[in-house]
Amino acid sequence: MKLSTILLFLLTCSGLFLISCIIPDSNHRIPNFYLLNSAGKDGNKTQAFPEISFYVNEVRLAQYLQDNRMVERPNDEVIEFRENERWGEPLEVGISRVVGQNLSTIVGTLNYGVFPHRKKFDLNHEIELTVDRFEKISNHSIQIKAFWEIKHKDGRSERNVFERNFKINGQGNRDEVRALGEALFAISKEMGEAIIHFD
Repeated sequence: MKLSTILLFLLTCSGLFLISCIIPDSNHRIPNFYLLNSAGKDGNKTQAFPEISFYVNEVRLAQYLQDNRMVERPNDEVIEFRENERWGEPLEVGISRVVGQNLSTIVGTLNYGVFPHRKKFDLNHEIELTVDRFEKISNHSIQIKAFWEIKHKDGRSERNVFERNFKINGQGNRDEVRALGEALFAISKEMGEAIIHFD
């Protein structure tokens, strides 16, 4: 009887041990990562200005935009960080890269540099960009609000505030990222026209 009680006890303990080793299915969802891209094409076929050169400095972002999670702002008082929708690179680096590519296309030059790359010597224009809003505001639109300044090497400068909403053409997150890219093209076009007027 003692032996059967000991065996029953050992069997129960080993059964409990085996059951405790079962790991439940995880509800963790792997995030999706997105990159900004140059969205626009210069429909006017701007003539090339190869003598123009520029450098896009580090983009300054509002504090809440410095997180790698994408942001939705349903009203002025509320922001929502989207845990599973993230930027694949620091947003300030992505914005610098895309603005540089856009401006290169718009003014027709390959003589440019962007943060975080080292600044080349003897560039004609230095570009500062501060972004206060860069997010989805509804299922159908995104908003950008930014201050830009272009400094010519001779000391002249021009600045402006750019604030607009852009339509999201579709329901997916990729459509939202494309709309943000269109917003960057629009602000780049405004800056490109200012650069051309300098020279």
